[in-house]
Amino acid sequence: MPFRECVCSIWDHLNVDSRGQPIRNLYGCDPVMDCESVALLPSTGEAVFRFADGRVQRFKGLTLSPSRWIVSATFLPSRSEAELLLFDGSTLAFEVGSILSRVDRPVVYLDQNHWIDLARVLTGSTAQMPPARRDACQEMIDLTRAGDLILPLSSGHAVETAKASGQRRSDLARTQLQLSRGWQMRSPLLVRRSELLQLLENRGVVQATDVFTLQPNSLWSDISRHRPQQTFTTESPMDDLSSRLSWIMALAEVLLNEERDVSDEGAEIATRWASSFQELAQYIPSNPKAKARTRDITRIRFVTEMGNDLAQAARLAGLTPEQFDEWLSNQSETDFHHAPALARTREVMHLRVSNADDKWEANDLNDLLYLATAAGYADVLICERKTANYLNQAARHVPPGAAVFRRMEDALDGIRSITGLKG
Repeated sequence: MPFRECVCSIWDHLNVDSRGQPIRNLYGCDPVMDCESVALLPSTGEAVFRFADGRVQRFKGLTLSPSRWIVSATFLPSRSEAELLLFDGSTLAFEVGSILSRVDRPVVYLDQNHWIDLARVLTGSTAQMPPARRDACQEMIDLTRAGDLILPLSSGHAVETAKASGQRRSDLARTQLQLSRGWQMRSPLLVRRSELLQLLENRGVVQATDVFTLQPNSLWSDISRHRPQQTFTTESPMDDLSSRLSWIMALAEVLLNEERDVSDEGAEIATRWASSFQELAQYIPSNPKAKARTRDITRIRFVTEMGNDLAQAARLAGLTPEQFDEWLSNQSETDFHHAPALARTREVMHLRVSNADDKWEANDLNDLLYLATAAGYADVLICERKTANYLNQAARHVPPGAAVFRRMEDALDGIRSITGLKG
């Protein structure tokens, strides 16, 4: 029986008495809220429930998926946290919360190279690191461990981490798991679909979107294969615990794998994508008519990049083909600039295509999507120099968003200001 179904069956057992009637504790919550801990042991197929009154209930014979890294996954209801015990004796802690948990601290999104710097500090590999950067990284680690910041992971991070191998990957993965504590940035493709639908439904108005979340699997673009989200009540705050524990274990398994994993097909697609933009950027200056219509050309390319997402949003918003054509021709350019992520993607794409000397590379696809989305919704974004410069150039044309920095040490004053802390 898979892990998730195992937990659900245990739930069913604990939630009914000998007559099959639902059990509720004094607070009207699920019985698990009376537990000090709930532990699952994949290697033995055992679940252990420890209650506040000293009782221990063990369930054996469960068929749990074997794990190469994880000895046990333990949920701690009093803290709404989960701890993974790894085979080397180390532990990883995650915030579990509920599906409806909201961001309650400043969010700092880090480009992958800054995660690598944090990993170097945590492993003591700082010989080649400037002292100011080392100290800034340590302060970032301390703020995050103290619960003053959220450092979310994205699927972009996961893909980049998968390109590494051996100890380097292990150190980076542990750093990301330790400091993100389960927080994710939703896939930029999901954010894009949400913004498009809101633009078309609300006539150019985009409300704040829950971009940073503890919801399982949110960092992937295709969540349709996962269990549909439930409607929660205050009486059942732990209804979806099985999904959340399954997700935490799966994420740790993926990131801790020390073997390099690169999609050749994905790399080829990204390379072709970059080449097509390079060709467009070099063509425009050579053609006076094209140069005079650069803004229109980049808008057409921006719309084309969205594939079926735009047409799907129009369908869901109930627009007729005639209404959609009218919007696309006369209103879309204005409306795109009301959406935090779309506006930044649009502007950065235009600025880059307008610069024929800029060199496009395969990795720019990730930067364009992930960093533009983070810049639209995080409080602080720390990223590589080129994209930081473009995002700051675009700032006057887009809704308010993150303060954008290219160095950890430069960002600390802004972070201290947001958190109310002093250096």
